[in-house]
Amino acid sequence: MEEHDIALIDRYLSGELSESEAEALRQRLAAEKDFAQLFEDVRYLQKGLERAELEKAWKAIQAAEANIVETAPTGAATFSWKVWLPAAASVALLVVVAWFFLLRSTEPQALYAEYFEVYPNVEAPIYRDSSTKDSLTSKDLAFRRYADEDYGMAIEIFESIKHPDEGTLFYLGMSYLAKDEAVKAAAIWEPLSKEAEDYKTQVQWYLALAWLKLEEEEKAKELFEELAESGTAYEERSRAILKAL
Repeated sequence: MEEHDIALIDRYLSGELSESEAEALRQRLAAEKDFAQLFEDVRYLQKGLERAELEKAWKAIQAAEANIVETAPTGAATFSWKVWLPAAASVALLVVVAWFFLLRSTEPQALYAEYFEVYPNVEAPIYRDSSTKDSLTSKDLAFRRYADEDYGMAIEIFESIKHPDEGTLFYLGMSYLAKDEAVKAAAIWEPLSKEAEDYKTQVQWYLALAWLKLEEEEKAKELFEELAESGTAYEERSRAILKAL
């Protein structure tokens, strides 16, 4: 059973699952602690293998380069074509391999993983005094769940609010993105980005990250370019991402 789960997780990380299969996997992550731990183990191992392959490729390149030049008895460097031709071919192949792994480090999803962090609750206070429990609104309860990183329950409560303000919508989208559901987050934030006032730059930043995760590079770039000239806290990070893309 574990072998089947490992294969399933590998397909998910490689983006090979259908949306329904991916959603089923995310539900298991939320419900099964052992499966969630296995997921983290597989993801960590996959990243470790990528780093190991890159290091191996780089060492092989260095070894091949060392063999290209033969040192004559006098100490003068001379080329041996018999050595150089196969070595050059090996170097070319290994450069391609190294380039492949280096390129992956700047892929949209890799940039997303590097820059994404859950936005803190600055919208509603979290009451710790149990005597205030009866006076908590749905919004307060939603933010309590959000603060506890119970994003699934936070989503349920946020969505039950009949007339959500922009803060509620922003944190609803954030809860979805924290649960790795970028499509739903983007669906909330895209219209909000055009009308938000208090959360405009936050919505733009996280919507751009959601587009990165979904590999919608052009949509992400458009927002990052605006943020790069915004004079906000997201300016430098947006410029760094644009250089990497």
